[in-house]
Amino acid sequence: MIVLPPGAEAERILGADGATMWLSNQKNGKKGQSVSHHSFKDDVQGCPVRVLAQRYLHGRAHDGSGNALVCSYWDELRRGDVVDRDISFAVKFAAGMLEYPERGIPINRIDTHSLRAGGACAMKLSGHSEDEIIKQGRWAPKSTSFLEYIQQQLSTFSAGMAEKMSKIKKFTNMEGNGSTRRTKRQRMNVKR
Repeated sequence: MIVLPPGAEAERILGADGATMWLSNQKNGKKGQSVSHHSFKDDVQGCPVRVLAQRYLHGRAHDGSGNALVCSYWDELRRGDVVDRDISFAVKFAAGMLEYPERGIPINRIDTHSLRAGGACAMKLSGHSEDEIIKQGRWAPKSTSFLEYIQQQLSTFSAGMAEKMSKIKKFTNMEGNGSTRRTKRQRMNVKR
């Protein structure tokens, strides 16, 4: 891979294989962290690299400096910035259009952190490791906070679990039945 110059032609930017964002104003964590994405092979519409390329080109066309924020936009009136309440409205609107209330998910339970929870769940369900989820979610290394976002009530997590459990014929508790009392030293020797 090569880094494209800021003034590269739009076609080259839109055809990039990857993109990295440096987060200079991140609320949580350290300034200057980066997040990298690779382009999708087939799905151009949902490709994060194409979306970032479009945002960059939009900012470059209007700002001229090449340093416009990814949340900035320009319309016929002026420059504006997408803020948290705009994202909240968009997420709630999309949930309504996808009929979440009819599926048992009230709109008032959906907000911007739903994106974070949804991303963590999607990564877990698609087989990504905890380290990968932590890195992409920008949690602190060795953090277990992301576990709060993984929705354990999702039916996908328990699919086939009861059936597998019902096939266990017998198991033995190696600690015994509780009638044998051992001293702390004896327990320590057993564990070695």
